[in-house]
Amino acid sequence: MVSNVSSQNQDNQSSSSNQDEYSDPLTYDQEYGSYEPSGSFYRSLALEVGSPILELACGTGRVTIPLANQGLDVTGIDISEKMLDRASQKSGDLAITWIQADCRSFNVQKKFRLIYMTGNSFQAFLTREDQE
Repeated sequence: MVSNVSSQNQDNQSSSSNQDEYSDPLTYDQEYGSYEPSGSFYRSLALEVGSPILELACGTGRVTIPLANQGLDVTGIDISEKMLDRASQKSGDLAITWIQADCRSFNVQKKFRLIYMTGNSFQAFLTREDQE
């Protein structure tokens, strides 16, 4: 199940934005599904620090789902409802909290021991204001 958290910048996503590459979750999984250069790093770090864990820009759950498979309490945030729907389908009965929100501005009423963003997600933040 995907929940929606209001965020100030969510309306900034448009068809002409730099988010176009992430509009089709099935194609995304075909292109990046087996790409795991840092998966073992995040798994080791997560097991060391423990739960709960928050992944920003989690996409289709490429790293989130394997962490939940390790028994960790994981929450994934992404701006794309389609990506989160795919992540939810892939995760099946795993107890992962999927939240639709903009990583630049969100409010989750929970504290996390580890918050991370993988891959090239940060490059989607095009302005200095987005990055701060």
